[in-house]
Amino acid sequence: MRLLLPTCKGRLVSKFLASLQAHSALFSAAADAIEISSNEFENRNKDIDFDLLFKHCTQLHQAKCLHALLVVSGKVQKIFISTKLVNHYAYLGDISASRRTFNQISNKNVYTWNSMLSA
Repeated sequence: MRLLLPTCKGRLVSKFLASLQAHSALFSAAADAIEISSNEFENRNKDIDFDLLFKHCTQLHQAKCLHALLVVSGKVQKIFISTKLVNHYAYLGDISASRRTFNQISNKNVYTWNSMLSA
C-alpha cells in the first residue's frame, strides 16, 4: 500500500472524490465540500468526517474507495480506523479483505484481534 501513496498524492483529492461520486451519492457531498490540492491535503484532512463515510458505505466497491482515501490521508495508520475497516469489510462479507487489512496493522491490540476473530 505504500507504493500507492506517491501516485495518489500527486493528484487533486477533489478530483478523486469526484470520481467516487459516479459510484455513490454518498461521496457527492464530500466532493462538493472538499476542494483540496495535494499540498493542502495534509493540513486539512481533519475536516473529513470519516465516521459519516463509514456509515454510508454499504457496498464493497465503496468500502474499497474509502480504504484508498484512508491510505492517502494517512488515517489508516491509526489503529482505531484500521480496526473499524476490518469490521466494515467483515460486515460487507469480504473476509479476505478484512484479513488483508488486519495483517497490515502493525500494533494489534485486544480490540483488533476481537474484530478479526468475530469476522
